[in-house]
Amino acid sequence: MVTVNFRLTEAGEVNVELNEPQPLATILDKAASRAGIELGGVIAVRSGQAITLDTPINDDDIIDVFPAISGG
Repeated sequence: MVTVNFRLTEAGEVNVELNEPQPLATILDKAASRAGIELGGVIAVRSGQAITLDTPINDDDIIDVFPAISGG
């Protein structure tokens, strides 16, 4: 089971069952659907490292997802 922590939002923690590794984009779609939220731009972090949408996610991974905020 993958744990997705939506940081800086009210969505909180969502768990997604996996049978095999899947790209982060797929996991985020499933997690956002379960949380009832729409995702815009995000930054995803696994074990302290930023990861991209095509990164394979494995069972037992913990992913922290932050909204991408820009400013100047």
